Amino acid sequence: MVGAAEMAQGNPNSDDYYEVLGLSRDAGENDVKKAYKKAALRYHPVKNPDDREGAEARFKRVSEAYQVLLESKN
Repeated sequence: MVGAAEMAQGNPNSDDYYEVLGLSRDAGENDVKKAYKKAALRYHPVKNPDDREGAEARFKRVSEAYQVLLESKN
């Protein structure tokens, strides 16, 4: 089970896009955008040179979650 602090940061290994970005199900479009920007900076491969491959996979997962959730809000 993911704790509240971890949920706020997101869990890029989750199958749930809301959980990937650390969002509740009632999050609005602006919430999705803010959470994505924060997660994208955190998991960007350039910011994680010691784990570039892992960071790239997490970054792609965060980007996928953002695209899917943003489309669902429109």
